[in-house]
Amino acid sequence: MAPAEGAGEPILQRWALPGGRSQAVPMAEQVPALMAVGCALGSACLALWIVVRKPSLGPRSLQPAFLLCAIAFGLLRVTGPLMRAVVDAAGPAVALLFVVVPILAFAFWSAGVLMRAVIARHPHGGI
Repeated sequence: MAPAEGAGEPILQRWALPGGRSQAVPMAEQVPALMAVGCALGSACLALWIVVRKPSLGPRSLQPAFLLCAIAFGLLRVTGPLMRAVVDAAGPAVALLFVVVPILAFAFWSAGVLMRAVIARHPHGGI
């Protein structure tokens, strides 16, 4: 049986560039970016669900909510080095699942809590 034509060659996806040009990019190079975007979207959905479903969770006033956002910002700043260490130790899938998803979920949740605190300060309750 003869090998299939193109066997062993990477599958290419064409991307349109400005000026009517196109560029072929191997699909294998796009998968990690898709996984990272999926984890970010999943973290945002999880955080939104927690903010809506558990309104008693988290601070109600502006100052503690802002402090939570500052802590989330600090965690986001150390995500890069922490990610590198976990990738070296256990691999990229573990790093995405146990480093990126929790930190992003916390950052999105703290932003939602801050928005809730700002809306609560509005004299008409945000309406």
